[in-house]
Amino acid sequence: MNKNTLLILIEIVILIILLTFGILLIFEPKNSGYQSIIALTSGALLFGTDMLRRHSLKRRTNSDIKVNINSGNTIVCHYKNGKNKDLITVLFYDLNILNKSEKSFTIKEVLIEYYIGNKKKIADSVPLLTISEYSPYEKKKVDTLILNSPMGEIALLHWTNIRQEIAKNNVLSPGAILRASCSYILDIDKIEQLHQVTKFNIVVVDYNDNRTKHSIVLSEENWKKHQRSFITNNGH
Repeated sequence: MNKNTLLILIEIVILIILLTFGILLIFEPKNSGYQSIIALTSGALLFGTDMLRRHSLKRRTNSDIKVNINSGNTIVCHYKNGKNKDLITVLFYDLNILNKSEKSFTIKEVLIEYYIGNKKKIADSVPLLTISEYSPYEKKKVDTLILNSPMGEIALLHWTNIRQEIAKNNVLSPGAILRASCSYILDIDKIEQLHQVTKFNIVVVDYNDNRTKHSIVLSEENWKKHQRSFITNNGH
């Protein structure tokens, strides 16, 4: 039971007590005991209402945030970390988090949550090393992640690790967007095991510990296209 629900239940109980003794006071208007109980419960009701209002103002819901990912720029591939381990990672090249509410907030972390069978898995993003590569569009070097594929190297220009953006502690004003790239290690041994993964969510957490879950779909196209591709922990 969350805090919001508990506060509402307490308010209902206090209201019932207040109504009960209010009715009794009608028949015994000079009963000081009833008067004291009504005074106390009235104060508690006002205090509880104020607490509920403040808690509701802080609470963030899914409708307050919109998470956009470009399915064509979502990649599942291998991650070679230099320790003779071949891990599986999902790359979100361009992930956008839009503040749709009228309240500002600061993002604390962006996690993924998914299920393998009945087991819930939660993972934080893994910062990836980038290299400087020349961008022909901007005519300058930019941070770039190299994806090694059977067809050769693919340069993911302007790779911005989401942890770096979050570490700036920038306030996300109404209508503002956080744009970043991110990598998450999946708890599977082979890419083909993605068939077992269900209920894939991106979880946005702010500094009031509000958590919103945003469902996404990893299509077979996302992981079959690059099932022989890999990234490394040295940018190449």
